[in-house]
Amino acid sequence: MTERAWRARYAALRVAETLSDLRGNAAGPVLGDTPPPRQPAWWAFVSTIGELHSTAPLLAAVQARLPGLRMVLVTDHEHYVPSYRARFPEADVVHTRGHSRDAKRLAGWRPPALVVVAEIPLLPGDAPCRCSAALLLEARAAGARLVAVNGWLYGDTPPSRMDRLERRLLGPALLGQYDTICVQAEAQRNTLVAHGAAPDRTHVVGNLKLDALRSAAPLPAQPGAALLRAVAAAGRPVVVAGSLTRQDEESLLLDAFVELRRQRPGALLVVAPRHPEVVSNLERLDGALARRGLQASRRSALREGLPAEGFDVLVLDTIGELRGCYADADVAHVGVDHNVLEPLLFGKPTTVSGRWCRDYPSYPVFRRLSDAGALQHAADAGALARAWDEAIAGRLAGLVEAARRELGAEPSSLERHLAVLEPVLSRLA
Repeated sequence: MTERAWRARYAALRVAETLSDLRGNAAGPVLGDTPPPRQPAWWAFVSTIGELHSTAPLLAAVQARLPGLRMVLVTDHEHYVPSYRARFPEADVVHTRGHSRDAKRLAGWRPPALVVVAEIPLLPGDAPCRCSAALLLEARAAGARLVAVNGWLYGDTPPSRMDRLERRLLGPALLGQYDTICVQAEAQRNTLVAHGAAPDRTHVVGNLKLDALRSAAPLPAQPGAALLRAVAAAGRPVVVAGSLTRQDEESLLLDAFVELRRQRPGALLVVAPRHPEVVSNLERLDGALARRGLQASRRSALREGLPAEGFDVLVLDTIGELRGCYADADVAHVGVDHNVLEPLLFGKPTTVSGRWCRDYPSYPVFRRLSDAGALQHAADAGALARAWDEAIAGRLAGLVEAARRELGAEPSSLERHLAVLEPVLSRLA
């Protein structure tokens, strides 16, 4: 598609956006009214904390190559902003749902020389996040190079009328704007090329998540890990369960913990529900805990540290602390369709349950580790409680070793990414 053609389609999309605004569908401006001093920059669109964990080593490497440019992290989820600032304190962190008004304002305040799209989405409406055409095309109009890293395709249907229109008008045009696209597997490359990506600019470079497990030393613990030191000093066994999105799995987990406490009365469960910013999620969990007679405290209520006694369950109602809590766990449980590598990175035996979706980027790693015998599967509460008891007793260390054997020889995706991105970065350095 020629530049004249995609610009005409983008203009048509902005007309539709204006009509949608007039019907009351527009969110308010999110970039603020007072512009900071104008400064050349590079942007990274990173939708969630999971994508940030996966791509942070690469983003840090890019920042080191481009010290003269201001780093700008862009997310479509406002509740992740504090965690992003904690991980990259030198960066600007911007929340936007992708309105063209915000894209133009950001391009004016922080004119980009480079935009990095981290993992998803590579097509409008393809994933449960929103990196809008406006954000990418306004950056391109400002002269930015455009690259995608650790790319993955969900195959989602665009959720709204505007998203469907954006994909129809600009999907192939957006792919054609990328200077380089790095994807995890051949299947994603083939799909993107069929949708209009340039074959010679679309590369299979593996999964950045796998690099973490090969590291000689684990990453530094996040702030949440400090909360468990008093518990560890008191000798209480700790089970950390993260990324629970399904009520049936939540019920299984709590029933298993009740069973575990019959064998280990002092055990503590640290549970991290997905989207704790949604009040109804926490209220539902509170009810489930109360029905089982479990005393709980919320992380947000513990301002002065964590007492060693007084409750059975710690609910992580904060963002960005789960990974650090894995470091001080005796055993971990990862919710369906999420990243099993995070606890394994810290050498923690890991349990899973349920049926996992093949379309999620977590699935290939989950499948490989399952086949290698590196994950402990549990179909019911009794089996899950027994697995946790075995892990606390030190009898499941072989799971971690199996994971390292399976993935330890994997070529470095970070190195492969940087080799592919070198022509772009060298022109900007």
